[in-house]
Amino acid sequence: MRSRNFVIGLVSSVVVLAAAIGLLALVRAGDDVELPDRVDGLVATDVDGAFSVEPPPEAIARQREALDVNSEGWSEVFDGAAADSRTYVDPEAQDQQPIGVLAVAADAGPLIPEPGFVDAEQLGFALPQVERTTDGDVECLLTRNLPPRAGTDYQPDQAAPDAHLCQRTGGGLTVRVRSTSSDTDAVVDLVDALWDELG
Repeated sequence: MRSRNFVIGLVSSVVVLAAAIGLLALVRAGDDVELPDRVDGLVATDVDGAFSVEPPPEAIARQREALDVNSEGWSEVFDGAAADSRTYVDPEAQDQQPIGVLAVAADAGPLIPEPGFVDAEQLGFALPQVERTTDGDVECLLTRNLPPRAGTDYQPDQAAPDAHLCQRTGGGLTVRVRSTSSDTDAVVDLVDALWDELG
């Protein structure tokens, strides 16, 4: 009887251990992040077809090495969480402004302006130089190099940001996009598209 209970206990322990190992493997696989080669009409600059004139292979290899160093740095910041970073361009655009993207398998917390929050009027501006906004699940820091002066009738293009830092975070995933686009909606849409790809 005692040996029978021992065998049942041993088998049960092995089953529980196997289930735990399987669950751990699933969690690790789910924590992996890999940004796509193409998303929302954009192409990663380290793959073929990103530019009308292809850079030499060694230039692409150097860029990939730099991105790997960046990804490893972000992984260390988040206690070893999987991370990936890439640069994207619109292959149809004439200026092909680079868009930097980071994905990390961790919650990053809210975006905070580096200089902190300031009173735009106190500085003589109608709008802050760095403004925090939210659109659905995406939060952004909009940077304006020369905001319109306080008390002036400024045009919408004068209020447009010169750069964006936007992210979506939660549930063990963060997607962050840096862009010099003046189109906030387009940057927010890109964050959401990447989130859907990785989610």
